Amino acid sequence: MLQHKWLKLAESNPVVDFVDTLLRGYSQIIFCNSAAVGIALLAGFIDSPVCGITSLISSITSLLTALLLKTPQYNIKSGLYVWNGALIGFAIASFLSFDLNLLILALAGGILSALLTDFLNHRLSLRYNLPVLSIPFVLVSWLLLIIAHYLPAIGSEYLTTLDIFQKGRIEVVLLPLLPSWLGSIFHVMSAIFLQNSIIIGVIALICILFNSRISAVFALAGAIIGIALYYVFVPLSGSYANESVIGFNCVLICIALGGFFIRLTWQGLIYAALGTLAGAIAAVIFNDIDSSLGMPALAAPFNLVTLAFLFIIRALPGLAGRAGLIAIPLEIVGKPEANFSWRYFTGSLVKKQIARLMLPFYGTWQVSNGNFSHPTHVGVSSYAWDFIVLDESGRSFNGTGKSNEDFYCFGLPIVAPADGRVVKAVDSIPDNTPPGVNMDYIWGNHVIIDHGNEEYSEISHLLQFSLKVKEGEAVKGGQLLGYCGNSGFSYSPHIHFQLQKVGSAGAQSVPAKFSKYTVHRGPGSTSVSEGIPKRSERVSNPLSCT
Repeated sequence: MLQHKWLKLAESNPVVDFVDTLLRGYSQIIFCNSAAVGIALLAGFIDSPVCGITSLISSITSLLTALLLKTPQYNIKSGLYVWNGALIGFAIASFLSFDLNLLILALAGGILSALLTDFLNHRLSLRYNLPVLSIPFVLVSWLLLIIAHYLPAIGSEYLTTLDIFQKGRIEVVLLPLLPSWLGSIFHVMSAIFLQNSIIIGVIALICILFNSRISAVFALAGAIIGIALYYVFVPLSGSYANESVIGFNCVLICIALGGFFIRLTWQGLIYAALGTLAGAIAAVIFNDIDSSLGMPALAAPFNLVTLAFLFIIRALPGLAGRAGLIAIPLEIVGKPEANFSWRYFTGSLVKKQIARLMLPFYGTWQVSNGNFSHPTHVGVSSYAWDFIVLDESGRSFNGTGKSNEDFYCFGLPIVAPADGRVVKAVDSIPDNTPPGVNMDYIWGNHVIIDHGNEEYSEISHLLQFSLKVKEGEAVKGGQLLGYCGNSGFSYSPHIHFQLQKVGSAGAQSVPAKFSKYTVHRGPGSTSVSEGIPKRSERVSNPLSCT
């Protein structure tokens, strides 16, 4: 009840919404999404107030920078900007002595974090469906520590990795009360925030348990594995720092691969275990670099290993799927319990398609991007098609290609692929000037048609103000919907088509087939009763006019 009231208040009050976004960002450091968790985590910094305050400065600065950049709300709400800014604040406050210059670095770190997060979000998430994780935190923290170390004007004392894991006052009281092995686990959990605090470790583990019992199990498993591997790889070292760095990177990897970004299967368990082992090895290597260059590992092993293991699945979805490894699309990533019930690859996809789809255009078009085509048709758009029009020489435009009107498909009619009802019709997005794109409205002008049987067609990147249908209107297959444009995330005029199970733009695509179309090859053609158009094929409806 209290959570519901808070959410309603956040919807109506921009200040509360800002605080809610900030708190949720803190919670997402440990793969949660709760304002209450964010409050609990910040309360844990009672024994390390400087780190807490510096972190708030960096995270608030990063969030404000994202707002000034007019970052889309769904990106801001993802917590990326907050958690990377927060971690930068933790890092510089842990490694540098406190003075006015530290606060200046915190402000600079927040700004740089937002800019780098925005850049990486476009390159990793939108193109390859890979998470940004805490890459901005690692890179910006390294940069700030290098500046602090080499520029005397900063005036801050650069501490060692071991120095940051010194005990706070409350820590000194609590540590003797716990078995050493339990203290090590809590220290590893707190090291996620670059702390050596039983209080923060306990709060972090309870918060993870509060959000997801599965993630809590993986967090504990990662901590235990990390500590054990630390004694295997670094048997002669008694450093809390090395144990904590290896341990917390293993915790994060274990949670990320253990049901958060990858659907939980027995094969996924093995994959997560391999990733955790790889993370420990990477942490040892980075610790060696730390010893020689004086640059802390931070969360670099977690980012490197997690992205590598996710990239393998994204790059080879068919092979990975047959091996039982199923990456969750970033748009619907949630706690493992929710991901576990996601039936995308486990039955819902193979349900017989009821709607008999025709190609959504007249004339002969070419498939410029088919299913599983990089860089855009991966993840949620794996089962999508992009269509363009080419001339006899294989060119998609006449002239310089600097104007939409140069492209042959621009302004051509787009039709309904089957009978249904329009559930979404957007046509107010301006068309881009090639090769510019609109990152604020990815799908541009689009129409979504409900064909029944949980089958929805989405046709995107249409011409501004060209739609001939309205939401709620019944349409027939072949009926004019609008005209091809160049709106949204589109470098040049084309249309994007996908079949999906829900009526929201950019939802998870599902396998689809078209009925009764023609494939043109040179002077000849082949009729297809039912099939999947492939990349570079020239296709048309059999009775379509030119």
